[in-house]
Amino acid sequence: MASKDETFYFSMTIFQVEGCLFKVPRKPFEEQSEIFRSMFSLPQESNAMVEGMTDDKPLILDSVKKADFRAFLQVLFPPSYGEEIPLSEQEWLSVLGLANMWSFTKIRQTAIEKLQHNSIDLITKVELAHRYDIREWLYGAYLALGKRLDPLSVEESARLGYDFAIKMGHVRERLLRDKIAHPNAYRQRPGYIPARGDSPRSGARNGQQQPRMRTNLGIWSTHPFPGELEDEDDIVLSRAISDIFGVRGEAHFMLGDADLDQNDGIPLPNPQTMPWVMTFDNL
Repeated sequence: MASKDETFYFSMTIFQVEGCLFKVPRKPFEEQSEIFRSMFSLPQESNAMVEGMTDDKPLILDSVKKADFRAFLQVLFPPSYGEEIPLSEQEWLSVLGLANMWSFTKIRQTAIEKLQHNSIDLITKVELAHRYDIREWLYGAYLALGKRLDPLSVEESARLGYDFAIKMGHVRERLLRDKIAHPNAYRQRPGYIPARGDSPRSGARNGQQQPRMRTNLGIWSTHPFPGELEDEDDIVLSRAISDIFGVRGEAHFMLGDADLDQNDGIPLPNPQTMPWVMTFDNL
């Protein structure tokens, strides 16, 4: 009698979702999900028919929609090697929900990366980040809400939670207070990150001479300020988001080998590793 290959001899499982049967290899479920691995390892009664072995006794997945499960299977079992998986935004949302529920870590991360580049509206993005604990989305979404012209509406506050809405109101108020405290400040790209407690606008006054900036090579530079902090507003908001929500934007400061200020959680440019970094001329 021929032996069974340890890798390529698949046991099949039959799932029932909304009255529809799906027959798929069991192995990916066992390998990628602790939940299914535990489910399949449960002891069975000696003479009992094991669920998922036949069409008459499938493994029933309650509270799962057929369309969502089909989209999930398309990711778990790609149609062709190396081929792009043709899913819509709604289907990727379905994949994210099931991957999160069943602890498929790799598929969850794939869905997050696919959705990252989609045109999801800001409020929905915050909702998803909260629901599925997508921490890499939080800072950018909070910063955008802080800079948005309109405050959260009643409907948006209900969707995100009134506790969150109040905190975001405090973030926006922090920015407004800073603007009021420096009414004559004009916007410019700063050449440094001011210390905690100092407003990034404190030295930018109309009629006041500003320190010139130059590179370490002595060449006067017009290189834009590195990272996501476009102006003084972003610096104020970044600190407020860190203080109020405990969310920091390290992932958004693409500064290479930057030094990290332990008080602010904001990377400070290192002239030795970034020779283009601008420094003040104190002359």
